[in-house]
Amino acid sequence: MFTDRTRLDVLLLDRKEKPVIVECKQGAPTPENLRQLRGYMKLLQKETGRKDVRGILVHGGSRKLRREVTRAGALAPRVEIVQYRLQVDFAGSPAG
Repeated sequence: MFTDRTRLDVLLLDRKEKPVIVECKQGAPTPENLRQLRGYMKLLQKETGRKDVRGILVHGGSRKLRREVTRAGALAPRVEIVQYRLQVDFAGSPAG
């Protein structure tokens, strides 16, 4: 939790010990989601003094992103946008 009482979803360290903030969304990403993530990145920079903070937005929407989302993701600081897909299969077990 940051000093302004907001919470990021996940905070990790990459192989080079750089902080990575991961913001998770169930549906399609929006430019507002990217603004939210960049806000967390700025707060972490301010509170830790680290300038090498990275951001990843993980979403469950379509693989094809809306143009305004790809444009917003390319703004500085750049945010990586990753889609997740969860698939669950059930199959009956043969009688033994």
